[in-house]
Amino acid sequence: AAAGPRLGPVDILVNAAGVMYFTMMKNLHEDEWERTIDTNCKGVVNGVGAVLQQMLARKSGHIVNISSDAAKQVFPALSV
Repeated sequence: AAAGPRLGPVDILVNAAGVMYFTMMKNLHEDEWERTIDTNCKGVVNGVGAVLQQMLARKSGHIVNISSDAAKQVFPALSV
């Protein structure tokens, strides 16, 4: 929002950030779970939320969400 007046409206948002910790679920690294959810889930939602209203008002703009192979592949015993 702060960059808008200086740089103009957002035309394209690309969500491509993601983290994945290679730690066993049984080790209960809850801090890693929180960071994973914050980045991989909340980051996408917050990014879209930051630009969606202005894009709808302009009837213009694109949002691209990119997932990794890790989103499509099972890693036995790994967390989140």
